[in-house]
Amino acid sequence: MQLPELVALLAERFDDAPGDAMLALMMLCHGTRIGENRQSCWSDIMLSECEWFLRAENTKTKIELRVPLADQACALLRRYRDRQTV
Repeated sequence: MQLPELVALLAERFDDAPGDAMLALMMLCHGTRIGENRQSCWSDIMLSECEWFLRAENTKTKIELRVPLADQACALLRRYRDRQTV
C-alpha cells in the first residue's frame, strides 16, 4: 500500500544520494540481499542482455544466479551509471 510513496521518495533521493536510492531500488525490484547488491560490479550487469549475474561467492547460498532485468531497471541502471561518470 505504501509502494507509490516509497518509489516517489526514492526518486527524490536519486538526485541527492543516487547510491542509496539505487541500492534500495535494486533490492526492492529483485528481492536481492544487501551484500549481493553491494558486492556487484558493473561487469556483472549486462544491460544489452537485460541480465544481472550474481557471483556464487556473493550469495548467501553460494550458488551463482542470473537475474533478469526489466526494461525499467535497465533504464535506471543506465541513468545511475551515467551519473557516476560525470
